[in-house]
Amino acid sequence: MSGNGESLVDAAVSRMNGESYTLSFTAEKKLFPLEDLDATATLQVLAWAGTEVWIKEARSVWSKTWDLMVVVMKQSDDTNAELGPLMQTVEDIKGDISAQKLDGKHCAELIHDRPYDLDQFNSDGVFISIVTFRFKGF
Repeated sequence: MSGNGESLVDAAVSRMNGESYTLSFTAEKKLFPLEDLDATATLQVLAWAGTEVWIKEARSVWSKTWDLMVVVMKQSDDTNAELGPLMQTVEDIKGDISAQKLDGKHCAELIHDRPYDLDQFNSDGVFISIVTFRFKGF
């Protein structure tokens, strides 16, 4: 992780751990994505730095974007009962983190292609939702 990407992850983890969401959890910073299905008996919220991109805005003006990846994972035997609160927790995190100025950067884009991995949910009873927050700075 780069210095700015890492400090963005630190700020996001600190923010998530200081707030109240639909379900309780302790967010963790990871150096890379990790899917340990044995650990998902309890709610896992993991954050790591994604891509950094330099964008030329004008002749001599450059901006930079940093991606913050947040994954929410939970395994359950009673998947239907937990699905609503899990999806609401993801929505809580999306609303909170996207509205914050973290490490001096504003969230410019939120990417959440699928609410959760339906195949993983149906076959293994594991809820996995990945959200990318794209922060921008100059």
